[in-house]
Amino acid sequence: MTTTTETMTLMLGEMRGQLRELVHGQNNTASKVDALAHEVAKISNIPTALAELSLRVAELEKDRNKRDGAMGFGSWLLSTKFIGWLVAGGAVVWAALHGKIDL
Repeated sequence: MTTTTETMTLMLGEMRGQLRELVHGQNNTASKVDALAHEVAKISNIPTALAELSLRVAELEKDRNKRDGAMGFGSWLLSTKFIGWLVAGGAVVWAALHGKIDL
């Protein structure tokens, strides 16, 4: 038969073991919370980065619109007869100045 002292010692040992498990669990939870806080701190600058990205996209769109407008004008200019007449007129003037043709 076990005595009361042995029973108390056994119960005290069980309580110590359970307390260690609780402390261990609390430490694990604390480390997870710390890791989560670290991740939140890393992503806390996302709103600022999004605002900067929005400005950069707006600038790129403005540049693209300018370039598309210039290319559209250049394409139109090359597709018209104006360039042909201008080049032909310049060639005639050059030939007349260098004595290649008589006007």
